[in-house]
Amino acid sequence: MKELHDRLVEWFEFFVTLGVQYLWAAVPPDNQEINKLAVLLGFEYVDYNAGFNIYRYGD
Repeated sequence: MKELHDRLVEWFEFFVTLGVQYLWAAVPPDNQEINKLAVLLGFEYVDYNAGFNIYRYGD
């Protein structure tokens, strides 16, 4: 899990240099494993839209 989180932080830092404020993820609500993983990695649940749970990562 730590390795996944470290990679996420690296990618986020890269995108911040490009001016991106958030990383976004759209996850089917019935995929409980990926929804749980998103939260464990630090993604914040934002909304449900077009059949997906929407998460964001960043400040």
